[in-house]
Amino acid sequence: MNGSAKETLLAIEDFKLFSSVGREGEAVKTPRIVSSWYEAMDVMDKCDWDNFCLNLGENYRGELLRRDRDSTSKWNKVVEEIRPRITRFVDSVNLEVHKEVLDTAKWDLLHVCIEAEFSAIIPPGFYCAQSYWYSVGHFPCGWEGEFPSGRPIIY
Repeated sequence: MNGSAKETLLAIEDFKLFSSVGREGEAVKTPRIVSSWYEAMDVMDKCDWDNFCLNLGENYRGELLRRDRDSTSKWNKVVEEIRPRITRFVDSVNLEVHKEVLDTAKWDLLHVCIEAEFSAIIPPGFYCAQSYWYSVGHFPCGWEGEFPSGRPIIY
């Protein structure tokens, strides 16, 4: 894991995860805010959020491999190193939330670190932007409108 990924992981471990869910706050791009975990889960289902994020992650990996074939072996090593720390961090949140919420947060935060790790090849993008919402205690759960011109939906 390179210095950028290490710094990113340390910053993530300082996030006050889910501490601002349901509350408005300062925003770079005005989000639509939902008011409950139930509503967040409903938005995730309606937006097919998990598949949307999965496809972005797979597209990122495909582009990375296209630009740098040697990144394949490094990708797996980075994931093996980062995933346990992200899992411990997310699982340490003392909230009763649906497993899908925690799994989504783990996926997103893992990919924030992956974007940092490979930032010399591909500049950080979607997941880096998602990390803002996590860092201020929100949970990104969907997208309203056409991506990327629409706006995030957060709890």
